Amino acid sequence: MQVDVFTDRAFGGNQLAVFTDARGLTAEEMQTVTREMNYAECSFVFPSDHPDAAKRVRIFAPATELPLAGHPTIGTSYVLAWEGAIPLWGAVTEVTLAVGVGPTPVVIEQRDGRPSFVWMTQPSPVFGRVRDDRRRVAAALGVDASDLHATWPLQVVSTGVPFLYVPLRSLAAVAACRPDAAALAALFAGDASAALLVFALETVAPDAAVHARMFGPHALGIPEDAATGGAAGRRGRAAPISPAMAAYPPDRRRASSSSRGWRWDVRAGFMSRCALKERILPDRASAARP
Repeated sequence: MQVDVFTDRAFGGNQLAVFTDARGLTAEEMQTVTREMNYAECSFVFPSDHPDAAKRVRIFAPATELPLAGHPTIGTSYVLAWEGAIPLWGAVTEVTLAVGVGPTPVVIEQRDGRPSFVWMTQPSPVFGRVRDDRRRVAAALGVDASDLHATWPLQVVSTGVPFLYVPLRSLAAVAACRPDAAALAALFAGDASAALLVFALETVAPDAAVHARMFGPHALGIPEDAATGGAAGRRGRAAPISPAMAAYPPDRRRASSSSRGWRWDVRAGFMSRCALKERILPDRASAARP
């Protein structure tokens, strides 16, 4: 089944192909199918091999299998609930999916017997290198070093898939990015590769806290992702924890006019919307989708 995630309308958000019964497919076949579909990710559903999980889900980007990804986890949960493979009980149904990083809790809200909103819970972030080669990173993105925020850090953070977070000064700087895939790959020569998330606190939508774009041609085979739930979750949870990311202003880390917490603009041809809320849980961070 094909669905659009992080949107409230067809042909917006982030495309996802969900294969609801992938039994019999090899990893090589799933990778080939994903390249053929040419979406940012595809998900493949199997019977659960974990006692606490409803289903096992494998997630593939065009270049590699992923241990976790936001919109495939959320979109797959929605499809399984829509088709009745995950029964909905009451206003909110809590379920666990087994993905590459391990059991991943999902909360499915429903209206009139159909899924209406899905939340996922991400592992706690792991903080990596803070980069000081700001001119080189800016050049790989096709912008000037002066377009980078003057004081905020460039840091790799992961909750399963690493991202290099690149804060920019303005919405115009985010829009101006024209990344060079070879230059992005060269940034990580001899080191674990990471996709890049560029963002600014200037937004298109008045109720959004962050405007962002994600580039991963060198790491994932994704030139630009229409939305990224995984990176959104890491960004929201990372700000209050990492000593480097503590430089981000506290009034914007938690502030939003949305009752659901953070709200993101993510643009790649179509506007996508991603919501985020923080909950006090041991070793977990939460991300969600409208």
